[in-house]
Amino acid sequence: MALLEITMKSLSCLFGKGRKKTAAVFGGGGARGWAHVGVLRAFKDLGFKPDMVTGTSIGSIAAAVYATGTEDKVTELAKKMDWKNASRLFLELSLKRGGIIEGKKVVELMKDVFGEVKIEDLPLPYAAVAVDLASAEEVVFTSGPLVDAIRASISIPGIFTPVAYGDGFLVDGGLTNPVPIDAARALGAEYIVAVNINNQKEFVPKEGADSEPLGVFRHLADGMATLAKKISGGQDLGMGMLEVYRQAFRVAEDHLSILCVECAKPDILIEPAVRGVSTMDFTYNEDVVQAGYDAAMESMRGNCGWK
Repeated sequence: MALLEITMKSLSCLFGKGRKKTAAVFGGGGARGWAHVGVLRAFKDLGFKPDMVTGTSIGSIAAAVYATGTEDKVTELAKKMDWKNASRLFLELSLKRGGIIEGKKVVELMKDVFGEVKIEDLPLPYAAVAVDLASAEEVVFTSGPLVDAIRASISIPGIFTPVAYGDGFLVDGGLTNPVPIDAARALGAEYIVAVNINNQKEFVPKEGADSEPLGVFRHLADGMATLAKKISGGQDLGMGMLEVYRQAFRVAEDHLSILCVECAKPDILIEPAVRGVSTMDFTYNEDVVQAGYDAAMESMRGNCGWK
């Protein structure tokens, strides 16, 4: 290769001549999504500014954070999310409506962060993925109220109440598309940076830190297990119902995330080491955020394909 050709290629990389349309794709995975906060920090440090964003479940929130420029606000919120605050936010029982959590407090919080903005009024294209239980089809929100789209996308079956939609009900998009790379391509993305938080890389907290943050749903699960033991006359029934459900959903989500990534083949794949962080353990853990930052820097530093 001639020296002039090498020089011109380098200049194109540095100054973005002929830059492709880029997308950031944020995967679902519950509380492991705190890693997305670290990824967003890395994006800022690296100067990566995607032209569009997509997300599923907790990833739909991360995508909204980027699109609305509320990273600092969410970081401050995360620092305050101890188990007591998480309990106040999530424990609003509604067993008659198809889920444990009604979601009203979550919606109020999201409106406080994002306001009443509509997706079409955001400064860049945005998509959030949910699934219609009646038709088993994906519903991709690219317009309408941002918070409504997020509320549908985060509706983990059995945990959050489903969202009425036409003749059906919407639940978490992670059932079919936990890493919505195809949604980004549908928006016109030519170069994709995807974040998969359902991988096999083990979470390693700092020395002295709790390896599994105290989760609000562990309190609920323990309470239900105690009640079941009393009803059964003191017999130990083993793994509780909520724990069985949580583990089953996690196994399915992990395998489907791997398939999504293998089939869609993003240009850059970021996989934070957060395996072991429970789906509903939303208590803030600085190490989870750091895992996201470290993974993003490792995957993107020196890679100018997006420039």
